[in-house]
Amino acid sequence: MKNSILTVILVLAAVACGTPGLTSDERKAQKAQEAQARLDEVKGLLDMGYYFFDAETATGRGGGQVPINGDYYGLQVMGDSVASFLPFFGTTQMMVDIYGDSGLKFHSKLEEKEIEIDEKRNIYTLRAEASKEVVSYRIFLEIYENGSASLNISPSNQSSMSYSGRIVPLKLKKE
Repeated sequence: MKNSILTVILVLAAVACGTPGLTSDERKAQKAQEAQARLDEVKGLLDMGYYFFDAETATGRGGGQVPINGDYYGLQVMGDSVASFLPFFGTTQMMVDIYGDSGLKFHSKLEEKEIEIDEKRNIYTLRAEASKEVVSYRIFLEIYENGSASLNISPSNQSSMSYSGRIVPLKLKKE
């Protein structure tokens, strides 16, 4: 009697959990298609040259990640120019504009722009330099196949900052 009750409970539990609609091979194929679609989207954004790095966390030289809230913080890449709207948590060696914002905020032409593609790992790397007045910035942006990315900016007058986030299409203003 106990065995039959246990059997009925096990059968009901198996039926209640349900069986997945896809086989293991079908799930793998679906995941591969989704990954390929994300990779194609990232490739398209990079080929177009107009995209936005949407920062989600910031890490200063001392360590410790700080979450970043809002859609405003990030790095715009617009062909051969860049605009940065990022917070800064670190030390400054030389004050350039004491009345301006304290973040890494600049708009400049990209100099020495170099894009490397690691085909095996599907990682895209942008290395470039930018400058504003007397401050120069070394930019290192690594973009992964799923659209996540890491950014490191090294200003000449401040300690370097690292950010993690996502690459998204650049929202251009319609005129």
